[in-house]
Amino acid sequence: MADISCVCGPLSPICGLSTPFALDALGEALLLASDEALQPHDKEQQMSAYIIVSYDITDAEGYGPYVPGVIPLLQKHNAEILVADYEAKGLEGEARGVNVVLRFSSEEVALAWYNDPDYDAGKKTRLDSTSNGTAILAKQFVMPSE
Repeated sequence: MADISCVCGPLSPICGLSTPFALDALGEALLLASDEALQPHDKEQQMSAYIIVSYDITDAEGYGPYVPGVIPLLQKHNAEILVADYEAKGLEGEARGVNVVLRFSSEEVALAWYNDPDYDAGKKTRLDSTSNGTAILAKQFVMPSE
């Protein structure tokens, strides 16, 4: 049996914290099969892209309309909100008050959301009511095959 630790469930590719469970031989085979299915089989297959945002809210009243306004745009672009945390614990560097991780089906789709003209007003609201902000676009990691 293999001991696996994951906060996201037994077959999730997003692991790291401890929620231990054990797999028998069949479970291990299913885990390996599902992991293989998640990996791109050729260079042309699209990989997920992530927008990672962190900032401090400086004007709570001005920031108020941001979240209700951005949700429909995230839905329009089929984004998945993986993290939206107002109480994250800093491990290195200076932690910000808001930390968000969004997953998109590809880099092109992520950029289409970020550059969508319908997001301009929301983006301005966020930028005008926050400070110390960063927004990063990162590609999915795929373990190199041997």
